[in-house]
Amino acid sequence: MPARESLPMVVALGVLLVAAAVAAPLPADVSRPRLHLQIEMDGDIALDAADLRVIAVEVQSIWAPIIEVAVTVGPASALVAVDSVSLVITNRVLDTAENTGLGWIEFVNGEPQPAITVSMAAARRLMERGQWRGVQFSDLPPRASRLFLQRAIARAAAHEVGHYVLRSRNHSRRGLMRAVFTVDQIMDGRQSVTRLEPEQAAKLRKENRVATREEQ
Repeated sequence: MPARESLPMVVALGVLLVAAAVAAPLPADVSRPRLHLQIEMDGDIALDAADLRVIAVEVQSIWAPIIEVAVTVGPASALVAVDSVSLVITNRVLDTAENTGLGWIEFVNGEPQPAITVSMAAARRLMERGQWRGVQFSDLPPRASRLFLQRAIARAAAHEVGHYVLRSRNHSRRGLMRAVFTVDQIMDGRQSVTRLEPEQAAKLRKENRVATREEQ
């Protein structure tokens, strides 16, 4: 997910950090998680428990209006859920004609496989090449870079989850399933930036028989 970007104020950054730490409520009318997302990290990835909590909350919050996603960490984790997908956070990158972004999922015979990958190295590259409100991240407080990486990983993971549950490689013009997120869009805390398009949400509710919940 490439970049074009832009000058923060300390107050604005503080608001973003607070927002990132708040968990959105999950649907109470779903008897068990629709999807279990199990996070694993390659050995050279340095994410602590606090980072992983923020990433998990962000993924859950993005999907909460449509489906309940339970997130656990580590290969030993196991939950009874309708479906389960593994998320590997890596420093590998996948730069091909089809994918120059932060994450990827494999399709076999048109079917998405239950494993998604998100690249920390690609997220760092995007951050280093881009700006937030016209300012390089190297000139911002370190917590800005940390927040960017948390959100980039979470939104890339949520995007790839979208390919899996929608069972489609297609992208939309806006929202969660857009082909590319800019740096500003990753730092943007508004729900509209990561919302599914109405037809995508309707498709999931119909095909997966997910209980209807008003979108925010």
